[in-house]
Amino acid sequence: GRNATGGVIQITTRTPEYELSGAASATYANYDHPSGTFYLTGGITDNVAADIALLADRQGDGWGTSLGTGEDVYKRSIYSARSKWLLDLSDATELIFSMDVSRVWGDAGAAISPAKGVQIWDIGTNTQLNIPGFYDTAQDTASNHLTVDYGASMKLTSDLDWARITSITAYRTYHTDMNVD
Repeated sequence: GRNATGGVIQITTRTPEYELSGAASATYANYDHPSGTFYLTGGITDNVAADIALLADRQGDGWGTSLGTGEDVYKRSIYSARSKWLLDLSDATELIFSMDVSRVWGDAGAAISPAKGVQIWDIGTNTQLNIPGFYDTAQDTASNHLTVDYGASMKLTSDLDWARITSITAYRTYHTDMNVD
């Protein structure tokens, strides 16, 4: 991306439509992993349309086991919601307001796994631990991270005879808590 050190990944979400429509999906995968999405859009009045998009994704069983606690490790859950509102202020001017929130919990990156087959000396029990699987750990406590972020933005666009003017205003906050053994 231009003027960006590492490049830019730009994601443009759908703009609300006046005609009522929607979509939904649901899946279930191994590791007790249900997920689903929901999208609905439609007109509120003659000059206002809105939409809502929801996501839920929860992996209930981990890829590995913590030998210290006996609990599953490398699990995650993601929940998010977004809504956009389109206001046609005139034939040449529109305002789009959007807001979103997401919550991500997991232990990948917080649960540290030694290399497969590595033996570790447990000082507390004075025994040698063999870590049998790539995703297994020897942590004494549950390690995890929780990230909550939300934001809102407003985009005002006006088409003049000689130019198109766009103003974008946005706010975003991001908060992460991490517990690591």
